[in-house]
Amino acid sequence: MSRNSLLNKNLIPLFLIWIVFLITIFASLFTEVTFSTKNSIAFVLFLITTYLYAKNKKYYIYSFVLTCLAGLFDFLDVSYLNIIFSFFIFKVNPIYFLLIIVFLYTNKDLIEEKIK
Repeated sequence: MSRNSLLNKNLIPLFLIWIVFLITIFASLFTEVTFSTKNSIAFVLFLITTYLYAKNKKYYIYSFVLTCLAGLFDFLDVSYLNIIFSFFIFKVNPIYFLLIIVFLYTNKDLIEEKIK
């Protein structure tokens, strides 16, 4: 496997997030959708995560997973469309669950290499 294909494969979850963020930003600019505090915090955290991908892959892994876990339990939003499931007192966002699955699948080699 070439280095470029590995880089592209590892970036799939970040690309998905940034595409959703762009859609949310354009929706908030051109429609009556509001960019909430949860969106803003998630934007900053994923900006930091993207920076960490370039600078330190080990911290990128931790940052991505922790940010997604915060979003999974509805502390963050990447999209203006929310799909929330409530289990007793827990709110779960399946978008972040899918992001974690995609991240673990596409970055399993990086995770094995960096976390030892």
